[in-house]
Amino acid sequence: MEQNYDDTQLMIFEKPAVSCEDVELLLGDYTENDLPESLKLRMDEHIAECPDCEEGLRRYREVIELAGEMKESGEPMPERVKDNLRDALHKRLGIAVRL
Repeated sequence: MEQNYDDTQLMIFEKPAVSCEDVELLLGDYTENDLPESLKLRMDEHIAECPDCEEGLRRYREVIELAGEMKESGEPMPERVKDNLRDALHKRLGIAVRL
């Protein structure tokens, strides 16, 4: 069975071990089951042995669940929440622009 990796996945797969930073980079693909099986297994091993990554995964899944509930409710996202999300994204991407 052929496994297709994108560039980031391949870079991480070729490392001797998965790091916390790698888990953070691939968390979206991991939770969406969008990783080749061999890389998913390596991520599983790291997360099982790393309390920080295990907690990060739990929180990530919780945010996804809460966002889904908010979407289903039909209520608009409060401006404060939008601003906080935008600020966090800008910080994460190293963008110093405030809109």
